[in-house]
Amino acid sequence: MAINATGTPVWGQILMIPIALIALSIARHIIKQLLFPNKDEPPLVFSWLPLIGSTIDYGIDPFKFYFKYQKKVSTVLTFHTIGINVCQYGNIFSFVLIGKKHTVCLGLEGNNFVLNGSVGEISAADIYRGLTLPIFGKDVCYDCSPAKLMEQKKVRWPFNGQGTTFLTNYSF
Repeated sequence: MAINATGTPVWGQILMIPIALIALSIARHIIKQLLFPNKDEPPLVFSWLPLIGSTIDYGIDPFKFYFKYQKKVSTVLTFHTIGINVCQYGNIFSFVLIGKKHTVCLGLEGNNFVLNGSVGEISAADIYRGLTLPIFGKDVCYDCSPAKLMEQKKVRWPFNGQGTTFLTNYSF
């Protein structure tokens, strides 16, 4: 076993570099969240680990996760022996899930944001294009102009004019 002049084994020094880099990355992540939050974005759920973020907490029970962080409390951060009281986000907040930031819109405030949002703020095409393109091909569904999409959304029933009467009379 090789030992250097300080008495530390060489393999110990080699392991110190990645451990120090991981520790610095975690420290930077925590400091950035606590001291430099982005005021132009919804509040970000606090997490200890970069990239992993809230993945574990969200993965255990997504609905519980949403409603846990939706609650509002009067204090911004309260330190306890086990961590930070993070229930201060309200109806619209963001969290990191496997390295990607996701924004949650809950309650009346979130409902108004989603339903009244402009195409520049929220776009179903951006979300669904990756799913529909391999299935339906180019220039179909969300891979076309908004006018063509609205034309494609019109339902063309073979029994036009009969309305719900046709469906009501149809039985197994």
